[in-house]
Amino acid sequence: MTVFPTEPTNSNVASKHEELEGLYASVTKAIYEGLGAYERNTTASSMTLLGTLMLLKAACTNNPCYIDRLITSFMRALQRMTREHLLPAVNGQPSNGVSESGFSSCDLLILSLDLVKNRVGVMGVEMRKAFIGSILVGLLEKSCESKVVRAIVRMLDEWMKTKTPIAINQGPSLREKSILLVKMMQCLEKRFPEDIELNISFLELINFVYCEESLKGSELVSKLEPAFLAGLRCPQPATRAKFFEVLDLSMRRRLHDRLLYIVCSQNWEAILAHYWIKQCLELILVTSVPGTPIQTVPATALLPSVTSVVASADATERETFTVGNIKEEPEELLDVFAMNVKEDDIDMDLSNVPNDPLTSTGTNKTGLATLINRQMKFLECGREMTSAQFLEAVAQLAHMDTSLAENLWLELFPRIWKVLGERQQQALSVELVPFLCSGAHVIQKDCQPSAINTFAEALSLCNPPIRIKPCLLKYLGKSHNLWHRMTLMLEQLAFDSAANASHTKVRKTDIGPYFKLCF
Repeated sequence: MTVFPTEPTNSNVASKHEELEGLYASVTKAIYEGLGAYERNTTASSMTLLGTLMLLKAACTNNPCYIDRLITSFMRALQRMTREHLLPAVNGQPSNGVSESGFSSCDLLILSLDLVKNRVGVMGVEMRKAFIGSILVGLLEKSCESKVVRAIVRMLDEWMKTKTPIAINQGPSLREKSILLVKMMQCLEKRFPEDIELNISFLELINFVYCEESLKGSELVSKLEPAFLAGLRCPQPATRAKFFEVLDLSMRRRLHDRLLYIVCSQNWEAILAHYWIKQCLELILVTSVPGTPIQTVPATALLPSVTSVVASADATERETFTVGNIKEEPEELLDVFAMNVKEDDIDMDLSNVPNDPLTSTGTNKTGLATLINRQMKFLECGREMTSAQFLEAVAQLAHMDTSLAENLWLELFPRIWKVLGERQQQALSVELVPFLCSGAHVIQKDCQPSAINTFAEALSLCNPPIRIKPCLLKYLGKSHNLWHRMTLMLEQLAFDSAANASHTKVRKTDIGPYFKLCF
């Protein structure tokens, strides 16, 4: 059938070659009878379709529309195979039959899906609804076999990326693709958290959706925001970098704009319990000037060299400091001294002490030269290193170490606040308080460390201080277990109010939340 493919469905003959017409008619009859026998026998296993599906695969290899002539009976068989596949998962018995040829029921199900993946256009409305809404969605929700779900991801990837007119006409609509993408977003990470390859394949598809010009600004992009945030927190650096590139290009590289995006535009609720301070750090650190060379050490910390005293000496004494006049002890004297040392004077176990290359008689000069060359290469690389490269490496380290990310944010944010202009501080402070009190951060309550706790701690270190009402401080203390920091801030607020020359008495409304929080 590869050399002499079958004729299209609307043709009157099975093959234009008379010698093969009888053979191809027999193949079609065998497929019909195989599907019919499986449909009539309600107790038959899907493994009885192995021969039928192999014949159908051979017929569809060079003529995909061959299956159109029996699409109705084939879809009924596919629905039954799907129910049979999901049945063990419901009963808690993950069994999978394997034939003598090595094919399992999962393999036959994947083969059946591949046979009809490019024939969605010829299906009727009800058949399309059953294929997308019942078969594919049901497998995504309930299948325990990752290879079946992986096959659906590959199928959807092909639908999204293929741009030929024939493939677009024969594939599902954008709405149907959206249904599958959203269902994958809801199920994959939750049901297969350990399958890194499967999750990365899905994230690659999400990244394609966000990079595709025809889909930017569409409703699909907004629906897939939780999946995009999952890409930003992906443990694989290469995949995470692709998503961050999309996010970085979507806004200007200005410090104030990035801070406003963090507190105004982005809804961090979709990132769940992840420590999203890591993403905030990367957004801020990439705003540095890219071409600024990094300085390895300030000049004030450098020690003068040993020979620097020669330049400050008198002309008559300068000759005595030359290296050539330094008297060196002959090596023979050192060897004689070493031989005279008695073994009884040294009672130490040096078996576990590593050899020092600088103390060996034959390698001391070579080891010293090696160290000097390494230091020279390090300093040369330091001259070529830019601040952007260094800060990018710091951001990646912060993704790997949560405590490092926490310390960096506590050190960085107060310094950023200090360099902002007065108008920028006012515009940002207006948004910071509603951001802290937003209900989207409730999921962070039981996290340790908590992203919202780190953010609030950084705000408390800012100078000039950010004004937060006492009632809001009380809410943050109770809702996010920030009672210690909020008590200190309420206490400081009470002291500042008492010290104000225009207020001789502290108002009860200001000091009330402090006592309620403490007691």
